[in-house]
Parts: sequence; C-alpha cells; structure tokens
Amino acid sequence: MSMNANDVFYPTLFLSSSERLQAIRNPLWALALSAHYVFEGKLFLIHAEPSVYTMGNADGLPVAKFVTHGASTTVYKVDDPEVGARSSVTDLAKSDNIKYLIQRLSKQRTKKGRKLTINQEINGKIRETESLMRAALSSVPSTFATQLHPYMAPEMNSLNIQAQEWAMLVAYGKRQMVEVPTDMRLIMDKVFSVYDTRDDKLREFEAQAKDFFEMSKWVAIEQGEYGVIVGKINTSRFVNMAVSKAKSDASVEVKPEHIDIQSPFRLYRSFDSINDPSIRREVLAAMMLAKNNRDTNVSHRDKEQLIPATGVLQRQIGAIAWAYFNASLIMVDA
Repeated sequence: MSMNANDVFYPTLFLSSSERLQAIRNPLWALALSAHYVFEGKLFLIHAEPSVYTMGNADGLPVAKFVTHGASTTVYKVDDPEVGARSSVTDLAKSDNIKYLIQRLSKQRTKKGRKLTINQEINGKIRETESLMRAALSSVPSTFATQLHPYMAPEMNSLNIQAQEWAMLVAYGKRQMVEVPTDMRLIMDKVFSVYDTRDDKLREFEAQAKDFFEMSKWVAIEQGEYGVIVGKINTSRFVNMAVSKAKSDASVEVKPEHIDIQSPFRLYRSFDSINDPSIRREVLAAMMLAKNNRDTNVSHRDKEQLIPATGVLQRQIGAIAWAYFNASLIMVDA
C-alpha cells in the first residue's frame, strides 16, 4: 500500500485541514498511522482526543484504542463494538515506548503455546466487526414476526387416530364429509377452526410483512460520542424470513446475499453532519417522521431522540427499532 496520511482518517470524519493537522501532531498518530497500514487499510481513525485515539473499521465500528496516561501508552481491543463509545476494552500491551508498540502491532506470530499476538487479536476483531452489521440486521425479521406474531393458541390442535383416518379419506375423495360420524365430525370441526383461523392470520401477516419490507430502509445505530452509523438497505428479502419465523418460530439466518446495501454504512458525528446533502435530507426526514409518530413515553438512546432505546414497531410508517445486545438501532422507510 502507498503511504498517504489522509487515508488514515475515516472518510466522513476529520474533514477540516485544521482537525487533521492537530491529529497528526499528537504522538499517538504514529500508532494510528501504523495500524492503518499494518492491517491493510481496514482500520481508520474514527475519534481523537489528546490522550485517546480510536481506530474503527470501514463501517465506523470501533476496533482498537490507543490511550496515553502519563508517559505510558496502552493498546486496547474493543470488546463490544456495537455499543460504540460505551464499549468495554481489553488491555493488549503497555509501554513507555511507542516504537515498541508499533513493532508489536506488526508481529503476526508468537512462540508455540503462547497467547495470541496483538496482531492476531485485532485481526480477529476486524473480522468480527465486518459481519456485525449483518448480524444486527438479522434480528429484524424475527423482531417483526415476534411483535406481530399471528399464531392462535389452539385449545386442541391434534386429531385422534380415528379422526386422522377420516380426515385422510375425505381429503383424497374416498369418502364424503356427510359420511363422517358425528363425534368425529365435531373433533375435526374444532381442529379445523383452529387451523383455519391461524391460516387466515398467517395470510394477513404475510401481507403486512410485504407492505413493511417492500420499501428500502435507512438504518441507524447510535455510537455515543463517536456519532451515528447510517446506511440504506433493500429489505425485500426479509419478507420470507419474517413469514418463516412466524410459521415455525425457528431462528432466522440472514446471509450476506440477503443484505442488499444501497448506501454503504458510514459513521457521522451526528445526523446533521452527514456531508452529502441529499442523504442528510432523506435520513433526517425519515427519522423525524418516525419520531413524530412515536408515543411520547418511549425512551431514547440519543439526545436528538431519534433512536429508541427499546424495541418499537411502527408498522404504518415502516419503522422498527430493536436492540442488538446493548446496542440500539432503528430502521425507517427511505
């Protein structure tokens, strides 16, 4: 990779030359610069304070921190990147010599039987964060199905052997319904009523799922003092997953091919600081629509009160908020 200091800065942050100059003058810059190139351009500076530099992945999720305290500097791995600035961290190395820490970042192997190198620890976290947004989005079809679950609680959902025999004979035209004994007919009618009601509700749910997921969605995840990650996805493939979840109550796996990203996930200092005017207008309009249609007693994670801290489904306007571990996300019609 060619060395260009500007590549180290996250593309939607540190947009002013004075901000960049200030960051470069800090002794921690040497670690940030090295980390960007050691990890093949997969890490970027996403937050800079005089004594703390945070490196994040292409989505803006934090991966590692460099912290100075007095003459000493510590390299940390971010434990739960989905919660951004509130994440806990793991101490990987500490030294009074930044050059020594740079060497440790580059070291890819250790002696047999020893613990992982810093390089291996951070590379593992990079791989984890690269799939984290997909993992968070995988909660959406299940959350939608759970909140609008169409199952009826059947008082009786099984037929005895005789009733099963009669049901099979009638189903394949061997017998007529009028031939079914009265006691068997009563059992079959009761069970049919349960399944008929559930089938109607499943059809209704499928229509609701199509209506909800047919539009592209803006997705936002709050990242505390780091800002907010925003991206746009097409969610049409979520319909079948939601219906499958509603029918079987089984887990729903969202694979990479299920996520059609229309606008890449990017970290911004705030919704207002999204530097593309058209994206900023679209996102703010969508988020404000959801906010204005929410109950006033809903708690929020961000100061603008655009991202609920708990699960909220606003089906009529195509909005859903959900939790992924300790993170809060929202998805709204684009």
